[in-house]
This record gives sequence, C-alpha cells and structure tokens, in this order.
Amino acid sequence: MKYLKIKDIIINNSFEKVPVGTSPYIEIGDIDIFSKKYQYKDKKSVSGAKYALKDSIIVSTVRPTRGAISIVNEDKIAVSNAFAIINVDKNQCNYKYIFYMINNQKFYDYLGSNSFGAAYPTCSKEDVYNYEIVLPSLDEQNKIVKIFDNIFDSISIKNQQILHFEQLVKSQFTEMFGNNKCKKNMLKNISKFQQGTQVPVEEQKEEKIDGYNRFLRIIDYTQAPQKPRFVRTKGRLIDEKSVVVVRYGATAGFVGRGYSGILANNLFEIIPDEKVITKDYLYMALKYGSFEDEINKKSFGAAMPALSFEMVKDIMIETPSIELQNNFVYFFDQVNVQRLKFEKQLEKLKELRESFIKEYFG
Repeated sequence: MKYLKIKDIIINNSFEKVPVGTSPYIEIGDIDIFSKKYQYKDKKSVSGAKYALKDSIIVSTVRPTRGAISIVNEDKIAVSNAFAIINVDKNQCNYKYIFYMINNQKFYDYLGSNSFGAAYPTCSKEDVYNYEIVLPSLDEQNKIVKIFDNIFDSISIKNQQILHFEQLVKSQFTEMFGNNKCKKNMLKNISKFQQGTQVPVEEQKEEKIDGYNRFLRIIDYTQAPQKPRFVRTKGRLIDEKSVVVVRYGATAGFVGRGYSGILANNLFEIIPDEKVITKDYLYMALKYGSFEDEINKKSFGAAMPALSFEMVKDIMIETPSIELQNNFVYFFDQVNVQRLKFEKQLEKLKELRESFIKEYFG
C-alpha cells in the first residue's frame, strides 16, 4: 500500500492544443453529474481547449463540488481548459480505480476548500494533481474496480428505468394536451411568483431546533437526498405539494416539489390560481410540457443562467379543464408506483456504493 499524490501517477502531462472551432468539444456542462458521462452538444471549441486522450479522467475545476468528472472514451477529444486532465500511468494503476476513488464527497470537499470566487468557485489544476491517494497493488486495484463496475452498472440500469418512466409520462402529456389540443394560458394569468429568502450560512443549523423550519436549497431538489438545514428566519412556508423552480446556475429551470420549509433566494415558488389549474397538474405541466424548452431558449448562451420573473411570466402553459387535469394526475399516480420502487432500489444501490467508498478509499 502506497500513499501518493495524483501527480505521482500521471504521464503525458503536456497536452496538445486544440484549434479554435474544433468539434466535437466537451465543456463542463456537458457532463451529467449523476451518470458521470458526457453528451456532445452542437458547439465548437474555444481558445485554450486541449486534447484529452482515451481513458483520461477529466475533472472540472469550475464549481468542482458538483462532481463533473468523466472518462474519455475516444482516442482523443477536445475539452475545455476548465478541466484538469489525468492521464494515469497504467504500469502503476488502473485508471478506473482513480476515477472511482475521486468520485466521492471527500474529494469534492477538498476541491471546494481550495476554491476561490463567489459566483463561479474555481480551484486550480494543481489542487487536483496534489490530492493524496491510497494506491494498493495493481491486482488489488483491479479487484476493487470490478466491484465498483458492477455497482455503477446497476445504478445506470436503475437510472435508465426511471428515465423510461419520465419519457412515458412526457409522451402521454403530449398525447393528451400537445399540438394545440387544449387552451393555453400565460403563467402570469394563472399564477403568482414568490421568491425565496436569503439566509447567511452562519444562521443555518444542521440540527432541528424548536421554532426552526427546514431551509430548502437547490441541491435539496436537484441532488436529493441531502442532509437538511434549518433556519429561524420568517418567510413563506411551502408544503410538499408546492411547485418550486430553480432560478440560478446550471440547473436553472429545474422544477421540483416534495418538501416543506422556507425556500432559499435562488429558488422561487409558482402559486397557481386553483380555480384554473391545480397544484398537481401545474407541477406536471411544467415538468412534462414545453416549459423547460422555453427556459432553455431564453437562457441560451448565458455563462451563469439566471431566471427572472419577467422571463417566466409570459411562458404559455397547457390549461385543459380541471377534469382533464385530474385525469392526467391519476395516470401519473398509477405509473408512479413503479417509479417509486425503482427510486428506492436506486437509493439502496447508492448507499451500497457509499459504504464501499468508505471501506476502500477512507
């Protein structure tokens, strides 16, 4: 067993520069932080991009606590200069061993503690390369990789099953209400908007205290489950059926629900006129209708997407009769039973993964 730094196990750390305008090209936003896989988008490389070689690990140094980390599958591909590229010496280690070892909260917290900047926290590539690792024998690494391959594959299958559910519901929504099959209303005509409350970190508690309410942050919706925080701040209390939208960042436009408490100021609630549209249906219309596409159009090209009420209020929402709304909600509830089973299975797999991370990587 050896204790090294990442820089001690990398080779070929001189990276070939990429001509501006090269495609395909990977930016930090192209990595799914859950599957750890990237998906090409219709864009070309900018100045400073470099080529990453096959089996390289790319680690985002911008907002690094998100965990935008992936493995390069192509012989070489253009990547943003915001990535630290790890080309491991395969005589010393299995590249997947390093990949699995750094995909955990300990590594994210380490990078976060070395970051600077408020809007776009950034660490240096040297911070990535100076991270300390435990390196057992190559045979032992290979055994550990097989264990994590099986867990990640199982997690991927469950995620695909949940994605299939999402596609089924979206398809049913389009079948019932898409292509101008029902009346549409601007959001401003059928709802009100309520922004969350800003609460300094030092006023947020990790333990429940009498008189305190749960403080709901972006990650509570986008990366659930999270350890809750509590605040004494006065503000509008939302319930589990309240419809919540993310205002800022890479997940701007994300629609969530399911918690009660006080919203952070980078979230806002959409409060429906329930004579026209129910809370349940509003959530589903925003989630499975054209809302997200409209948000993407309005925030396209923004370095740090941010939604204002002005951007949202004129978006058109399918508004069928209350009876048809309830019919769709009933359909959703029926198929959601299976989805909840998949989500419970997924949660158990994630817990198993975390237990192995602690066992093998500390």
